Amino acid sequence: MHLGHTRRPLTRLVHVGFALAFGAALGCTDPIHYANTGAGGRGGAVSTGDAAGTGGTCDACGGTTGVGATGGAGGSVGGAGGSVGGAGGSVGGAGGSVLGAGGQAGQVTPQPWPTSDAVVIVDSMNEFPKNLSDLVYEQRSGGAPDVLWGIQNDPSVLYCLLWNGTTWNGTTTDGWTNGKTIRYPGGTGHPDSEGLARAEWSSPAIYVSAERDNDNNGTSRLSVLRYDTSVTGTTELVATNEWNLTSDLPASGANLGLEAIAWVPDTYLVANGFIDELANAVYDPSRYPNHGTGLFFVGLESNGMIYGYALDHSAGTFQRVATLAGGHPAIMSLQFDRDAGNLWSYCDNGCANQAAVLRIVRGHFVVQALYDHPATLPSSNFEGITFAPESECGQGAQSGQSGQSTKSFFWTDDDDAGGHALYRGTIPCGPLP
Repeated sequence: MHLGHTRRPLTRLVHVGFALAFGAALGCTDPIHYANTGAGGRGGAVSTGDAAGTGGTCDACGGTTGVGATGGAGGSVGGAGGSVGGAGGSVGGAGGSVLGAGGQAGQVTPQPWPTSDAVVIVDSMNEFPKNLSDLVYEQRSGGAPDVLWGIQNDPSVLYCLLWNGTTWNGTTTDGWTNGKTIRYPGGTGHPDSEGLARAEWSSPAIYVSAERDNDNNGTSRLSVLRYDTSVTGTTELVATNEWNLTSDLPASGANLGLEAIAWVPDTYLVANGFIDELANAVYDPSRYPNHGTGLFFVGLESNGMIYGYALDHSAGTFQRVATLAGGHPAIMSLQFDRDAGNLWSYCDNGCANQAAVLRIVRGHFVVQALYDHPATLPSSNFEGITFAPESECGQGAQSGQSGQSTKSFFWTDDDDAGGHALYRGTIPCGPLP
């Protein structure tokens, strides 16, 4: 969320692509159906699946057990204004540019949103207050209804939402109806919770990126927090872990901090030859004990950069393994598509609600596409995004061609304009244009 600060002007060309000197190189079977609707005069959208029904339970919101991550208060690559020498190029810190081999900058120009399905409202009037900042879509196994997780930054609330055939609403079990308040370890403070991520689907853990403690809102506290959603009998969740990254990241204003977080599995990173900038070598997960089975990537609003970390869940330490440009002058949400291998980087109305897509090229995540927002997405402060998995692909429209297979794509309006915070459109299944 941003209040009372000035954004950099929107840059229409994005510098991408680099080769650093050290190397180049759950299964619900019934997807959700969304009926055509003229909600708010915005028209209907056809697509994915099978109504989950009203109510439902959130043993959905539970799971099995833990995760792990790395050791050491890690090294960094390119801080604010710093640089990492590439193959004739450099990776700047705050305000820096990304140069490719031979010092040539790649340029990605915005293109239209990749589908033409209308964007529709999918929450009830005044269901949320302002500040719903991010989302995660979780497909459940064993016939359980899918869950749309939502995070609100002030007040600090985590939501577990189920589809009732018309809208997404809080599950009515175990105190989730109006969401659960989240706190720092020890039950203190109120995190300014901006970003949301799940790691292993088999675990009940959920991860939050926070830029400050709302009880001390003039001071940056750039943290990743872990919560166990399987805890019952309470309407308050206390973080099991905090990784305070403040000292490892460029100095940021208290309201210009960690807005975004995404988890990328080791299997994808290894298969695509991801370069570990700390080790100066191809990424080897075994270098980082207790980090679980993937890395966390966080987005810093103040400079639009993305930082990759291995998080040690035993020692509570961290090591930074990557620094990359997010494709925007500021960043609000990160989501990794585990099926398509796309890292989505999103900026709010300060950047005209544009979305960048990054993929691994020669060992590094680089921007491959930049999309303007859908024509039917209202003009408002959209901060969070998420999407359904490929297994929930249905039939919609893409670039005016009927029959294109699509999946649901969701936005959160942090301003809750007109009393609505949740919107749904589509993206293509399979490769993006």
